[in-house]
Amino acid sequence: MNFAKYRSFQSRRFYNTCMLIMCILPLTAIVSCDKTPFQYDGLIDPEHQTNYTLVDSLTCALSTYQLDSLVTSGSATILTGEYTDPNFGTLTAGSYFHLETPATTSTTIDNNVVYDSTEFVLKPNHYFYGDSMSVQTINVHKLTKKILLPTTQTALYNNETWPYDATPLGTWSGRLRPSVDSIIHIRLPDAIGQDFLDQARRHTVALTSQADFLNYFGGISIQTTSHNGQNIIMGFGGSDTTAYLRVHYHLRDLVSTPQALTFKITDNQLQFNSYKWNRTGTPIGKMDQIPYPGLNKYRSISSNDLGHVAYIQPATGLVARLDFPTLPNLLNYAKFTHVLKAVLVLRPVNSSYSVFTLPPKLTLCEVDRDNHVLDTLTSPTGGTQYGNLVIDKLASEQTAYTYDISNFIANQIAVQGGPENMHGLMIMPNLGDFRARTDRILLSDAKHSTATTNRMTIQVYYLNYQ
Repeated sequence: MNFAKYRSFQSRRFYNTCMLIMCILPLTAIVSCDKTPFQYDGLIDPEHQTNYTLVDSLTCALSTYQLDSLVTSGSATILTGEYTDPNFGTLTAGSYFHLETPATTSTTIDNNVVYDSTEFVLKPNHYFYGDSMSVQTINVHKLTKKILLPTTQTALYNNETWPYDATPLGTWSGRLRPSVDSIIHIRLPDAIGQDFLDQARRHTVALTSQADFLNYFGGISIQTTSHNGQNIIMGFGGSDTTAYLRVHYHLRDLVSTPQALTFKITDNQLQFNSYKWNRTGTPIGKMDQIPYPGLNKYRSISSNDLGHVAYIQPATGLVARLDFPTLPNLLNYAKFTHVLKAVLVLRPVNSSYSVFTLPPKLTLCEVDRDNHVLDTLTSPTGGTQYGNLVIDKLASEQTAYTYDISNFIANQIAVQGGPENMHGLMIMPNLGDFRARTDRILLSDAKHSTATTNRMTIQVYYLNYQ
C-alpha cells in the first residue's frame, strides 16, 4: 500500500488524512547493552574507541486507540454475520447496496410470458471470520429509500446504517463451506417478482429509468439474525456478477423457453458495510466508558490497564500506536552515534488466534503527535512492509510480524526540540483490509506475562564513536 492510498484513509472528522490511534510506548530504559569494540581504519581516529552496540531491552508500554469512524464503501465486498469473541465482544456485520434495472433482452416481454419464481443470489468470496462450522442466517431486506452521500461526506462509514424494512424479503439458514460452496440462492416472495415482470411488460419508467427505479425500489440490505448462536462473518462478492436479484419466467410457447430478468448490484461507491459491536464484559469494554475527549482527539487505554496487550480490530476502529520519546538519549553516550539497523518484532498473544485467525498483513505508518499519517514505512529496497507474518504452528511462541525500522529510528534520534516533536508508528491492517475484512489481533507488549519469546521486542544496532 503506497502513501497516497494511505492518505485517502479517512475518519469522519478527517477527510484528507488517516488519523492514528494508540499508545505511547515510552522507552524508559536503555540497558543490557553488549558492546564489542572494533576499529574502522582510515575512517575514525584509531586513538578513539568505536563501539558496535546492540540495545535489546528497551522498556515498552503499549496502548489502544479508538477511531471514530472508518471508510467501508467501495470495497466490492458484502459482509454479513455475527461472532462473539471473549476478548473483543460481539461483532455484527451487514451490507447495503443498490440494484440496477435489467439490461435489454432480445425477447420482448409481453402477455406471452409466464412468471416462475424470484430469488436473490450471493456468491461467497471465500473470506470468513470465526467458526466455519457455525450455522449462519442471511436475511435479504428492502431499503426504504435509496442510498445518498451526505453533502459533507465523500464516503460511507463503518458505523453508518440505512433504513430498511424490518421484515426480510427472504431468509437463508445453513452452513456455508467457504472453500467449497460457490453460490447460495435465497427465495424471495412471488409478489415482488410478479410486480417486476408486470412493470417490464408495461414498459413503465420504474424499470426503464435507473433514477425512477431507485425511487421505486430503494435497494437491498443483507443482514443476519442476531443472538441465534452463530459465530461467523462471511464475505460475498459485491460486483454485478456475484450479487443480484433474478426473476425467472418462461415464454408461453409449444416449447417452454426459460428466461430471466436480472437486477445486478450497481453504484459500487455507495455499497458499504456496517458494523455494530457490544464489548460488555470484556477488558476493552473500558474504552466505551471513556468520555469523548473532544474534536481531533481519540479515546485511548494503556496496555498496562489491559493486561499488557493492545487491541486491533479495524472494523470497530481499534488501532495501535508506538512512540519512542527517549530515543534521543542514545546521543548522550558518545560524540557520534550512527544507527546501523533497527528491528521491530510484533507478537500476538499466545492462544488468542486458534479460532479467530490473524490479519495476514499489518502496516506501520509514521504519524505526528496529532495522528496525521505522514508516510508508510518501507523496506530498505523501497517496498511497503507488511510484517512478513510467520505462524508457529507447533508451539505458537514464535508467531510474529517483523519490520526493519532502521530509517525511522535514525530520524527520530536526531529530532530536536523534545518528545513533542517526535513521530510515532501506527499499527494497522492495510487499507483494503479495513474495508473488506473483520480480522482482529491481540498484541503483546514487552511486559506481557507469557514467555519472553511471546513479547514485543525492539533491537537497535548502532555505532558509538567516543
